Amino acid sequence: MLTPTRSFASALLLAASFAAGFQAAGQIRENSDCLKKRAENFRRSRSYPKYGEACSLRLKAIQHAGKMPLSRPRLAAESWKLLGPRPTIVMDDNLAGGPPIASGRVSSIAIDPRNPDIAYIGAAHGGVWKTADAGRSWKPLTDNQISLAIGSLAIDPSNPQTVYAGTGEENFSLDSYFGVGILKSLDAGRTWSLVGTQFGTTAEGRVGAQIGALAVHPRNGRILLAAVNRVSNEKSGVYRSTDGGLSWRHVLGGAPGSSVVFNPQEPRIAYAGLGGQEANDHNGIYKSSDGGLTWKSIVTGIPQKGLGRVNLAIAASKPDVLYAAIANPDSNDPLGVFKTVDGGQHWAGANTPSYCFGTCWYANSIAVSPDNPDIALVGGLQLYITGDGGKSWLNVTQGANGNAIHWDIHALVFAQSGGRIFIGTDGGPYRADDVGSLHLRDIGWHNLNETLSITQFHPGCSAHTDGTDFIICGTQDNGTQLFSGGFYWRMIAGGDGGFTALDTARSSVFYFSFAGMVGVNKSSPFTLYKGFLGINTGLEKVDTDDCYVPPLTIDPANPQRLYMGCRRIYRTVDGGGLWTEAGPQLRTRPGASADEGPPIYTYIAVAPASSSRVYAAVSDGRVHVSGNATAPEGVVWESRGNGLPRRPVSWIAVDAASPDTAVAALQGFSGDADKQGHVFRTVNAGRDWVDISGNLPDIPANTVIFDPGAPQTLFAGTDIGVFQTTDGGASWMPAGTGLPRCPVVDLKLHAGGRLLRAATYGRGMWELKLPPMLQAPRPAMQVDSAAISSGAAPKLTVRGRGFAAGTVVRWNGEDRLSTLLDGQTLETAVSPAEAQAAERTSVSVRHPQVGISNVVNLETGAVPSITRVANGAGGPPLPPGQTPVLAAGSIGTVFGQNLASRTMTAPLGSAGQTLAGAVVEFKSFVTHLAYPATLLSVSPDRIDFQVPWNVPQNVQLQVDVVQGTRMSAPVQVNIGIFSPGIFSVNEQGAGQGQIFCETDGKLAAPEGDNARPAAPGETVRLLATGLGPYSPGDTSQPQPIIGAVQVSIGGLPAEVAEAVALPPFIGQYRVKAQVPSGAPSGPRAPVTLEAGGVRSNQVTIAIQ
Repeated sequence: MLTPTRSFASALLLAASFAAGFQAAGQIRENSDCLKKRAENFRRSRSYPKYGEACSLRLKAIQHAGKMPLSRPRLAAESWKLLGPRPTIVMDDNLAGGPPIASGRVSSIAIDPRNPDIAYIGAAHGGVWKTADAGRSWKPLTDNQISLAIGSLAIDPSNPQTVYAGTGEENFSLDSYFGVGILKSLDAGRTWSLVGTQFGTTAEGRVGAQIGALAVHPRNGRILLAAVNRVSNEKSGVYRSTDGGLSWRHVLGGAPGSSVVFNPQEPRIAYAGLGGQEANDHNGIYKSSDGGLTWKSIVTGIPQKGLGRVNLAIAASKPDVLYAAIANPDSNDPLGVFKTVDGGQHWAGANTPSYCFGTCWYANSIAVSPDNPDIALVGGLQLYITGDGGKSWLNVTQGANGNAIHWDIHALVFAQSGGRIFIGTDGGPYRADDVGSLHLRDIGWHNLNETLSITQFHPGCSAHTDGTDFIICGTQDNGTQLFSGGFYWRMIAGGDGGFTALDTARSSVFYFSFAGMVGVNKSSPFTLYKGFLGINTGLEKVDTDDCYVPPLTIDPANPQRLYMGCRRIYRTVDGGGLWTEAGPQLRTRPGASADEGPPIYTYIAVAPASSSRVYAAVSDGRVHVSGNATAPEGVVWESRGNGLPRRPVSWIAVDAASPDTAVAALQGFSGDADKQGHVFRTVNAGRDWVDISGNLPDIPANTVIFDPGAPQTLFAGTDIGVFQTTDGGASWMPAGTGLPRCPVVDLKLHAGGRLLRAATYGRGMWELKLPPMLQAPRPAMQVDSAAISSGAAPKLTVRGRGFAAGTVVRWNGEDRLSTLLDGQTLETAVSPAEAQAAERTSVSVRHPQVGISNVVNLETGAVPSITRVANGAGGPPLPPGQTPVLAAGSIGTVFGQNLASRTMTAPLGSAGQTLAGAVVEFKSFVTHLAYPATLLSVSPDRIDFQVPWNVPQNVQLQVDVVQGTRMSAPVQVNIGIFSPGIFSVNEQGAGQGQIFCETDGKLAAPEGDNARPAAPGETVRLLATGLGPYSPGDTSQPQPIIGAVQVSIGGLPAEVAEAVALPPFIGQYRVKAQVPSGAPSGPRAPVTLEAGGVRSNQVTIAIQ
């Protein structure tokens, strides 16, 4: 079968490419698989030598840190200051319809029974917070406590000054940090003591429990019940204390404890739910009639097998009424909401809504009104309410006041009376008032995140190191966020944010990825914050089953070159236009334990002084090193780990001047497997590593950085804070005071202001003002400008300061033979082709002892210009003043000059939104949003593209071409629903059409190889574009279009047998029509088609 001769039509491209637009980034959210990847990522990095030992080892590390000498009083006297987010701004052009602000994961809530304005929340990794004004303002209470991972809260009903916080978040995701026991306050949260330490350590010293629920006896505050998850099911379950939490007795076991409640009117009666992520014969509902001493199963009416997580709620006004939300461990959807009206003797299934969408094991909560037993709420991914005891449910995720709550609901707690309810979600707390007195449809939500800072940052933040306050960082379930000053951060994409990267030569260009999936987006240099390019061409086959946060890094000397890793390393050399494999797939090391899991890349570092030298950290204690990473093909990697323990390598920092000198941070714990530390140095490109941990505590080190210009000064971010050395690792000390005691996952140093920034997993980002360097800093070099002279022998002149003998110019990261004219001027030759090409180039300078300078952007060649935009099927130029019409999803063509740096076609099965440095943008006059087209093929004078499906319709838009960091003047196009066009053989939109005989696939042409005339009555196939929307269905099969199509052959109407969009749905359509019996014979019978009342171009067909 002869296919269209243009490259974009000869390859049917990736179906998803049409949907990846500037707006798509804000609509991504984590699913069940993503949650599990997050869990495994967190567990693996803290499981050495055994996960169960982590708690006791963490306690020892905290005690060790408290005894470390503060050898530098000036630094030790400095206090960390919060940088935010407080809160995150969510309501954005990209994210319309969601909650306007968010904070982070809230796992538990308790409300003072005396005053519903007083409430406490427990954050997943952010500690306990308190409000005295119904959530309008919050105050952190436990920043300096031994654990900030809160799984449960309870207030003593008989003495509300007493508050309990169970540590260890029990949401079964395993990034839920282990606990150390129970924090207890006797003064409403002002001071705390640690009780229940047996949950932090056992006789074996191995178990850090997660306490998912606490209940205090309504009349005797010394009696408590705790729902506990431990390493073993046998020791999990329900524990009971009779001395105010000091000691505990195991009273019910066999499965994780997930819920405990007392009967508020008859506290001899208590109920418990057992159940976790996995099915277990002990999962179920239990009842005690002696205050929690003994228990019996009460599951009549509930399935005996196949129960997952179980959460309970008791009606205070009628305590024989209880509701149970139970997960299905196979699907992780609801097994059902069950209700009893006789204290658990019999249960009946309610008319359960679908509230989890595969995440019930992680987010499953239920509450019943204390005033009306028929009013209950159940939450998972979404929130539902019933007012008739479970017969019917109403989705109230979106409130009547227009406010929506965040997804993943972990806590639902009513005040003692009055209808007030607080909700805890992955995005923070919310409140509704008068539930019960209002009609259910009138419930409105109050967002309570204004003064909270509990964001869980992921590693891979990026920041400008000059005088610009600009940080971009991914978070757990609160997207990718951007800081540009002040406490407010801005969410620019939803879901779980991953690694990020900043263009070192063009500050408006940045990249961000997504956790739990392969997906990289890029900002346009001219539409900052308004939209993003999907740049995933070549990444479609990346296996991310074992990768939660795939590392992404940028070459600081050539920001067009980036690397991404998972099981293998991928590279792009054109700013994300095309990714290619740049290394072999990782293989499991011989003798690997089951705890290690499949090896993955965890971090990639490019040596600033040599782009050819790249280090790649591996989760099993190896470091892969390349010395020819810039080679077009045949990149060689060597596995180097001599001297490293077999624990996850989390980070690598490379010395600014020496590409062979690097420092690695390692996670896990020392112990049975090794006695080594957590920070190591190499001076021979990774062949050998030396332990420079000195007196560092034995705690996972998540990140490490050099102090710029002072190679003996290092900072290490660990699970318990930040430490500094000024002697190359011989001795370490805590850096500053006042940093909350939670994991630090990333460090950035703002060199100009001497500001150290620490991203934490639970308490946002913090900043420490550093004193002047205690060592003599390296001299600094600065590039101010770069320009190319004209003529037959062009030269590049670089001006700046700090240049000395031995300084050379770098062109896209590669050294050039250079002439030092003076301390402010360098010169090097460039070829005429380099000077004239429509390219973006990065220019810097390098000195062997100093390292590299800043990078400046240099554009060569002419600015791109558009002569016309046309339907991709072709056709003659329009008369002057007439505006072309394109349809959403149709194929179009831009003609002009300097549109792309070279000729390139998107690979078969893959298309993205940038190719060879080119981008085609559709821009709205009204919203000022930009919509990038999917690029099919590019050349200096022509770009074939697909119009984005999400462009506004029946409006006029501007079209421009961005090449590198320069933009053409715009042209106007009208966007309609239909813009039909039939492809022709000559690509001009006229003459012989791309029309094929159905029976043998030959071109219906008068002559030629594989061609013959069609016969009257024969069915032919036309290839077209612009036929409008299609019915969604199986993406591997053609899908019927929604509108009607009329075809004319030889001036007569032809019967249309089929009109479908062709997979992978990048603007190509197939229309099958029957040649009319009376159609005139001849070599050039006219053919047109019509869609939505719009007529196509005219092509020809040969009829016998």
